[in-house]
Amino acid sequence: MIYQQFLHLPDKPDSDDDDEHSEGRKAGAYYTPIPVVNYMLAEMDKRRQLRRSVRVFDPSRGSGAFLVQCYRRLIEREFISRKKKPAPHELATLLKRHIFGVDMDEDACSVAEFSLYLTLLDYVEPTDLINHPRFRLPTLRKKISSAPTFSRCRRLSSIGL
Repeated sequence: MIYQQFLHLPDKPDSDDDDEHSEGRKAGAYYTPIPVVNYMLAEMDKRRQLRRSVRVFDPSRGSGAFLVQCYRRLIEREFISRKKKPAPHELATLLKRHIFGVDMDEDACSVAEFSLYLTLLDYVEPTDLINHPRFRLPTLRKKISSAPTFSRCRRLSSIGL
């Protein structure tokens, strides 16, 4: 949410205009509110339930609101609802294998990666990291890529889809 606020600041600091003339609007960037994301996920679930066998690809991912909620839902369904405490490496594997997205804005890609890392860590206790000293956050650059990177891909399989 903070990224979107900065993205849509008016070009002129003293301007009373809304974000109509901001860099975000000029670039065609729009923030998807979490209630809209949750509605989209509920509708998606009616057709195909989000679970471990499903891969999620957001072709206009922005800062990752949709992907973060998808990842949370996967974690909740795969582990929490089954009363299973996931190990850090299980969370990382779920993220690497099931969450993908592209965007034109490199900064948005970085924010999305960071948001997904924070989501992963939200389900990890500090003692989990002590008990798994070799755990490292997964590299997401190929999974959460910028449009120029994506346009060089000949097939979706090159990013894991």
